[in-house]
Amino acid sequence: MENDKNRNYWLNTFTAEDIKDYKKNKKNYFRFLIRIDENEIEEFMAIHEGFNNIGHCKKNNASSAKRDAVEQYNFTCLPYDNSNAKDMRYSQIVMICRNDDKDEIKDILTNYYAEDITFNNNGNCLTVHIKDKINARGEWVNVDGVSNVSYYPVSVVSYRRANKYGRTHLFLTKCKIKHHLFIEPKDEADYKKWYNKEYCQLHVADENFSEQKLGSTPMRNYILDYWRNKKNMKNHFKEQCINQTKKVQNYCWVLDDNIKNYIRYWQGEKNTITSNVIFNTIEQHVQHYTNIGIASHNFSPLVREGDCRAVCVKNGKCYSSMLIRIEDKDKDILRFRYRHQEDNLLSMECIENKLITLSYNHIQYNKETSGKDKGGNHEEIYKIKDKKTDGDGYRERYEFFYDTLNKLINDKKLTLKDGKNIDDFITRSTTMKSKEWHAKLFYEWLENGDTELIPVDKSQYTEFLAFGQSWNKKTIWLPQFPVIKFIPVDEKPMAKPVAKPVAKPVVKVAVKKKILLIKKKDDEIIIKKKDLQEILNNMEKLQKDLTYQKELLANYLK
Repeated sequence: MENDKNRNYWLNTFTAEDIKDYKKNKKNYFRFLIRIDENEIEEFMAIHEGFNNIGHCKKNNASSAKRDAVEQYNFTCLPYDNSNAKDMRYSQIVMICRNDDKDEIKDILTNYYAEDITFNNNGNCLTVHIKDKINARGEWVNVDGVSNVSYYPVSVVSYRRANKYGRTHLFLTKCKIKHHLFIEPKDEADYKKWYNKEYCQLHVADENFSEQKLGSTPMRNYILDYWRNKKNMKNHFKEQCINQTKKVQNYCWVLDDNIKNYIRYWQGEKNTITSNVIFNTIEQHVQHYTNIGIASHNFSPLVREGDCRAVCVKNGKCYSSMLIRIEDKDKDILRFRYRHQEDNLLSMECIENKLITLSYNHIQYNKETSGKDKGGNHEEIYKIKDKKTDGDGYRERYEFFYDTLNKLINDKKLTLKDGKNIDDFITRSTTMKSKEWHAKLFYEWLENGDTELIPVDKSQYTEFLAFGQSWNKKTIWLPQFPVIKFIPVDEKPMAKPVAKPVAKPVVKVAVKKKILLIKKKDDEIIIKKKDLQEILNNMEKLQKDLTYQKELLANYLK
């Protein structure tokens, strides 16, 4: 949360032109996002002249209904509450500096707060927590006796990743969630040696779609067509032991193959979830409405831990972990068409046709940014070479995207609000330092972006909330709130210990003073006179710490 109240510039050395440039090109600067208790701010200001009279503010403690939007979206599928998130409890300070100053600022904070400070790095931004309550760490799992069944088929698009980079299959197998892996004929031999037959069905397409040079688009359409076939969908319900409710709309999941895990976002904290709740909560919620075309999990790195987010976002981009409606009436609308940015362009076409997209924050997916993992489209689409993070394909993608959007707008196939043009709708991102050609979109300028959700008839709604399942010859009804529990990390079953060399003890020495440097030139030690007394004052403490460390090492060597 950065605003005029808490935005600060290091040592006030930024001119009006510098400030203007920062707002335009943020990736050329470095930011510290500092969370701190209000009672600690006075002490914080006294650490260094750069923190004197610093601007800070606390997030507006809005009501739960407004903050989490649970009532707005009638989200009754899983408890969702961020009233105790860090953004609600702490004041926030944003310190902006030039890249040359970031190490100095970090050292000042580290040497003062020692073990009372933590840093989380995110590109050209460092999130800082001072005297913070440690987040609960663990895993959300099903309670005993609850089966890991997804209502709709979970399909994974995979290409040249019958290895550790085929992360989605590996994670779903760990979760014991049944899913479908769609591959090309030329990769069949490799995948048959690799995939888990207990939790996965392998589907070999009719042709090698990669030869069309259209990325994952042809295979994604193949999946949509496969599940539009009523026989295939009926077989899915039979295999999952599900009694399909007649009035339920048909959807299918289409997932990228490099998803590392899913996390549950609860009270501003992120923890891995291995329950079918990952899919079931969204599967249930989309049935509350008649006009949801696409739903998806949000991308976890875009949500800062401790932040307060609505349970879902309407009419924005859906990508990578998508639930797509496959009714016959949608066949010509909900279809992938492009080599690049196919997720974005499908989301826009959905909104243009007055169908809703929803991106959910209660469960988020986590993966490397596009083009980073080997295999897939790493070389062919993103053109990544020599371990770089920003291949030539990114520029090609951006220029293709810009030109495609411009053509769609000119051909009146994509409608912007009055007074808006292509350059209002798409720009190059100024925040992603590692991606020079990353697109930033403004979905709010889409003409039909204000389309409202249409609730289903009450009788249909209640019928769907009781998913009928036949499981072990018994009828089990999925409850309105799926039953999951949280296992803290220190309570999780430990793997069998493996003998490892004992690490040498390390003693951290922290002096709550300004950092002192002794410069050495040739064989002559140069000490500034004004620093001499301060060095002498700290010598005794340093000597005690070093003596203690020496004793520890001596005991270790025995």
